Amino acid sequence: MKKSNSLVLLVACVAGLTAVNSMAAQKQYNLVGDAPTGTLLKSTDLTSSIPLNKRYYQLSDSEKNQVRNRFSELSNNQTPPFPAQGMKAIYKPIIAEHKKVAKGGTLSLVATVNELGRVEALSIAQSPSKKMAEVSSAVLMSTQFDPGFCAGEPCKMEFPLEIKFQ
Repeated sequence: MKKSNSLVLLVACVAGLTAVNSMAAQKQYNLVGDAPTGTLLKSTDLTSSIPLNKRYYQLSDSEKNQVRNRFSELSNNQTPPFPAQGMKAIYKPIIAEHKKVAKGGTLSLVATVNELGRVEALSIAQSPSKKMAEVSSAVLMSTQFDPGFCAGEPCKMEFPLEIKFQ
């Protein structure tokens, strides 16, 4: 009887560790907004699986892979462009504008980032509103990026961005 109780306890401990490890592997980062009128509780404006305030080179290998998966046909000797101040620099002003227009929908765009880390072209595939398209364009055009790298040299590369608003 003691052996069976010990086995159940061992299985429960292993299952608990597995659950803890699984939760750690799926860490979430939040962009916290202002507290709505009448409450002290701040809203969570965005949840991301990568840190919002880190540069690409500061990300873990797992986080870098998540970023790399957003790019089509990125070879092993290429590094994607990434906001020099992290994704928060892009998300925060776009989400602030979205709160003003309060429309759901998807913002989908592609910025062409040159060898100096500046956006030189922008293509908007989808936007919840004309105003959101304008604000998003202004945010990306003013954002400094760490440029993409091809075979160790800075190169021009596209930076896709998609945000689904609720």
